[in-house]
Amino acid sequence: MNSENIVYSIFSASRKIRQYLTEGFKEYGITPEQWTVLKILSHKEGISQKEIACKTEKDPNNIKAVIDKLEKKSLIIRKKNSFDKRAFSLYITPEGNNLFLKISLIDRAMFDNVTADISHEEFSNLDSILLKIKNSISKK
Repeated sequence: MNSENIVYSIFSASRKIRQYLTEGFKEYGITPEQWTVLKILSHKEGISQKEIACKTEKDPNNIKAVIDKLEKKSLIIRKKNSFDKRAFSLYITPEGNNLFLKISLIDRAMFDNVTADISHEEFSNLDSILLKIKNSISKK
């Protein structure tokens, strides 16, 4: 495989994973992007939209749309930030937490299914290579 094909392979694998997750989460009415935000908030509540955008490496406007949908579904709530009146802190609701717990099991099973044939060493190598690619792009 030549190096030009590697970028296509990364995009292709990413697209397949996204399709797989979308299908797995469909019955719960949640997208992979919404799942990512719920997952972040389940580990650290009270963070801002900006912090979530940084953690997900997504555009803040796209994250706002995801947050709006999660709030509309009563899975998260926004509260005025006590330090910065212009900002909001985000919290997962009990409904959001229940959904998070259900989908966590599905997410884990899907991950195990997708990665069953990949060794720990291969994962480690892949992670190192992808990090090098990200860092190389960030330097430009």
